[in-house]
This record gives sequence, C-alpha cells and structure tokens, in this order.
Amino acid sequence: MPPRKPAQRRHLTERQILHIATLIKEWTTPTPPTWEKIVTLVAQELHHQWSRQTLQSHPQIKQAYENKVATCRSQLKTGKQPPQRLPEHIVLEQKLEQLKNENEELQARLHEYDELLLCYLGNAIRYGVTQEQLEQPLIPPSRQQTDPLLKNSQRKQKKGKSP
Repeated sequence: MPPRKPAQRRHLTERQILHIATLIKEWTTPTPPTWEKIVTLVAQELHHQWSRQTLQSHPQIKQAYENKVATCRSQLKTGKQPPQRLPEHIVLEQKLEQLKNENEELQARLHEYDELLLCYLGNAIRYGVTQEQLEQPLIPPSRQQTDPLLKNSQRKQKKGKSP
C-alpha cells in the first residue's frame, strides 16, 4: 500500500470564518454546542476538517461560541425557548449586513479618491497651474491615427481627390 499523503493545511478565509460564526449562531439544538460538535458540523458544511484550536483562534468564531453556550445554558435554567425567527427576517438581515459592508467599502474608496484629489490640487498649486488652466475642457483625442476605419476613409478621400 503506498504511503498516505498528509492532509493539506488550509487557512480559513474571512468568508469561511463568518460562515462558521453564523453556523454557531444558528445552532438549533437545546443543548449547548461543544467544540467537537462544531468541528464535525464545519467538516460537513465546508468539506474540510479544522482542529478545535484553529477554530477557537479566530475571535469571531470564539465569540459566537461563547455567546451561544451562554444563551443555551440560560435557556436550560429558565426553561424558556428562544423566539423563532422567520426565514424572511433572516434573509433581510443578511441583505442588510451585505449592504452595510458594501457601504463601508464604497466610503473607504471615496475617502481614497478625496485624498487623491487633494494631492492633485496641492501639486497643481505647488507647480503653478492656474485655476483657469485646471477648468479648461478636455481636448478630445485624435482618433484618426488609431482608428482603422478613419484611416481607410481618409485614404479613400485622398485617392478620390488625386485623379
């Protein structure tokens, strides 16, 4: 029998970390989750098995685990069941979270553009570019040199004029 290759080590991506944290938050059994159960759940969901230590080393996963254990234990003490969330609410919350993340990314990009604009303006002032020069409209590029259709039409015009 040939020697078995060791399993390849794979690092968790941010997306996988968030997915695992969501799995823990959506834990449905009344008993508190254990790390062994979470490791098997993650292996079933993501088709790769990470160790408890790897999962626990990520703050989002660890926080979700601790919160879920605390809520499960308090539910066992009081006997109250958590209110069931409607699937529509879950979808809307996910959409809201996605839009918030997109908004943050776009605001960061806008901030970068603002900094770039300030850099351009500072350099324009430093090198003596006047406001009138900055406000001049852009000159349209000459497409005759690069556009093959325009080149051909000019050649045809020149041939027509020369005879």
